[in-house]
Amino acid sequence: ILGGLLTFTPLGPYGVYGISDALNRDTYQGQVDSFRSAALDSWDIDTHAEASALVGRTKAQLDQMPRYAPMKGYTAYVAYMADMRFGNNPQRDAIGQQALAGIPPEEQHPLVGLGKAAQAAAKGQTGAANTQLNAVRSSLPGDVDVLVLAGELALACHSYKEALAEFTEANGIRKSARTLYGMARAEIALGKDDEADAHAAEALKLSKNHAGARSLRATLMWRDDNKSQTALEMLAEVVADGPVKQAASTKELVLAYSLLGDIYLS
Repeated sequence: ILGGLLTFTPLGPYGVYGISDALNRDTYQGQVDSFRSAALDSWDIDTHAEASALVGRTKAQLDQMPRYAPMKGYTAYVAYMADMRFGNNPQRDAIGQQALAGIPPEEQHPLVGLGKAAQAAAKGQTGAANTQLNAVRSSLPGDVDVLVLAGELALACHSYKEALAEFTEANGIRKSARTLYGMARAEIALGKDDEADAHAAEALKLSKNHAGARSLRATLMWRDDNKSQTALEMLAEVVADGPVKQAASTKELVLAYSLLGDIYLS
């Protein structure tokens, strides 16, 4: 009835949605904040399986508030952050694009900016990603999601000192396999092998099925001993049927198989 009555007002027949969204804005924001807080537990584990499950839960949460721009922005962040970390996936890209579609250009909520930054980063649009991130930082200072995205972007750009700084700051705020493995990847690129090994080992303690940390540690072991049995055993845990392989991404499995081949041929 209300929609019909609104036909005769400037709001139009669908104005009821705008009224409903305005009335529920505070409730929606509280739900988004709670969801983001809980999502950090999943991000902390830093496995493809956990990230994929989080994408599904985030999409389901968006379905409960489909027009709320901050949730749309965070949904895009989750989809594209998973791509940045674990490799591109067409389904995640579709979720991210759909989430950002229809957001008014004048919408300035920082989570919208975060989603757009993640999309640009995942698509290799470095300049646009950095512009969006710089705008978001002032609104979300010390935010782990922002810092980790900045770290992943810096890694992708081979700016390893910058990446290490971003992940180190994030780790100081919320220590996790996510932040420790980010530090380890930056450190191995900088030739800080001892630090990289220590942080990868620590990541494994916090996330027992972490494929990337195993491969990184195996790489370092192979450098010291090109016939390292421990390195072979660690990589075997990644590629053999079991919980580590189930939690890994295709990108991580390809890396592990490649390292195995290098070790066997050395």
